[in-house]
Amino acid sequence: MRPATMNASVVIDKYNVTHLNGREIPVASLSEELKVILGENVAGRRTVILKVHHEVTAIYFEPVIEAVSEAGGELHHILEEEKKK
Repeated sequence: MRPATMNASVVIDKYNVTHLNGREIPVASLSEELKVILGENVAGRRTVILKVHHEVTAIYFEPVIEAVSEAGGELHHILEEEKKK
């Protein structure tokens, strides 16, 4: 279930590429970009949606989780269900 307020969306696609609000971004700059987006929002208004492709391994998503935390974001993880063929 999506939270009522969403400030940022981070997606890691099946090619292990990270996207912030629809544009590709290096993980190294994710925290700083999120700080700008989240600004001075109070708790409850610092929502970051994280969607990770089911084939992505921890080596790719753990640094993203750390960047969201460092930026003071409130992480909400959206699980991607496998599509039936």
